[in-house]
Amino acid sequence: MKQILVNAVAAAAALALSGCATVYRVSETACPEDPAAQYAAPAMRNPVVLVDVKAGGEQADNLAASVRTEVENSLASRGFSVSANERPDSAVSVSLHCRSKDKLADWKLYEGSAEVRVSESGSGKLVASKSFAADGERALDAEKAMKGVEEGLARQILPWLDTALPMRKVALPPPPPAPAAAMVTITPADKSECQMSVLAVQRNFMDFIAAHPGVVDCRLVSEEPAMRVYTFRVAYDPDAFPGGLLNTIVLDAPELGKNIKLEIVR
Repeated sequence: MKQILVNAVAAAAALALSGCATVYRVSETACPEDPAAQYAAPAMRNPVVLVDVKAGGEQADNLAASVRTEVENSLASRGFSVSANERPDSAVSVSLHCRSKDKLADWKLYEGSAEVRVSESGSGKLVASKSFAADGERALDAEKAMKGVEEGLARQILPWLDTALPMRKVALPPPPPAPAAAMVTITPADKSECQMSVLAVQRNFMDFIAAHPGVVDCRLVSEEPAMRVYTFRVAYDPDAFPGGLLNTIVLDAPELGKNIKLEIVR
């Protein structure tokens, strides 16, 4: 198919040369590759973890709020993202229970327990789980008596989570492939061609390429007006040009001016 297109363009160019048409030569060269892009490290992000804490028994709401804060602050300090607005990679669920024990007049004493589970959010696979228990300190004030339970559970849960849920960066999905790019040069076969006429053809040619289906970007990158040479960088989707960039453009090109013909130079 590619050879057929090349032959068709060559035939058209030959016919043009036999008449009074002004011939413009177009050529294509590959864009230089960016060495840094070849060795770019994959983009990474911090892992996202969802923390779910439920509690039952006495002082349940206070206990749940306190343990949640301790767990989330610890995970955040290690580099985890604990935002509820992001899709989680892992989940930490904490089931708490608290009750009074050994009542003594107005003095209060609480004991608490926690079942902690770490799982993968995508598959739901259980990664690790463990039970913990802690006693508070006897006190007249219920909040002070509960403080010992909260701190006792946190002292056990947080170090265990360091091991059960290590902080590992997550690789972002690779970006979509970059469009192909080529350097396209246009110049009149006759270098004595009027410079204003050449400029008009160059502008029409650039506008035509930029509007062609499959072209992502087209910009002028260098020019030598005295030599009537203009070079563009064209970024395009290769799938939209199965016969090749220049073959397709030249065959599709309308009149770029009166009696203007394009000739591909290999």
